[in-house]
Amino acid sequence: MICNPRIMLVGILCLPTWLSASPDLSESSWQFAGTRYRVLSSNEKVSVIAQREFGLAIDQMKSLCRKGLGLTLRQRYEAQLLAKGLITETLSDWPMANLRYRISDIHYQQVSTQMAGCSATVADTGEGVNLHLTALNYAFVYFQSHQSESLYRLLPYLMEQPDVSMDAASLVALALSKHDQPKAVHYFEKYVDVSAMKDDRIQLELASWLFRNENYDVALEITEQCQSTHCRELSLDIEERLLEKEQASAADLSSYF
Repeated sequence: MICNPRIMLVGILCLPTWLSASPDLSESSWQFAGTRYRVLSSNEKVSVIAQREFGLAIDQMKSLCRKGLGLTLRQRYEAQLLAKGLITETLSDWPMANLRYRISDIHYQQVSTQMAGCSATVADTGEGVNLHLTALNYAFVYFQSHQSESLYRLLPYLMEQPDVSMDAASLVALALSKHDQPKAVHYFEKYVDVSAMKDDRIQLELASWLFRNENYDVALEITEQCQSTHCRELSLDIEERLLEKEQASAADLSSYF
């Protein structure tokens, strides 16, 4: 490590020699979920400082710093979406995109409950799909924040990408459900293959909608293939509702006598 004042991070952490000597060093800042990130990169070499006002366990701080190493890739693919006119501005206050990349030669520095520094080589292992995943992340944010115009700008592009098309179709059904339930149900039944969905967040939204509409069997199918904790919790609720329905049916003897 060297400590040239120009390249010191937050006044106390220094960049690795290989990064500090780079002529094409770039810098960016991010803040979301209570964590501030400062990211410096040169090609595949990346250095991150993660800071929090309220501390976490050491392992959690290291995990946040490690996730921050992927922010340069997210920035790269956001720039491509901007160039294509699919988004009009970038969002810095939402969680990491689940991009595909490989981290090697990682080193940590000055890890505490409120700060962690890390440096590594970050290789993009999903050049074909990472752009689509970044676009899908934006579409989901637009859906959650009711930005219909921005969502509809992205959906046609996503529908053309086989790796995310079914998640995009699910967002169409969910968007329709906000103002036209019959049309949403028709679209879902005609176009959405739930077995081809991949995004846990969208699976949870779709399963929750189906659960509210008493389509318990399909909702359960979705939650059983979803990996998130929230999906597992919803799965238990669905199973409980199915059991209640079965018990009520068994207690109703009118159809037998």
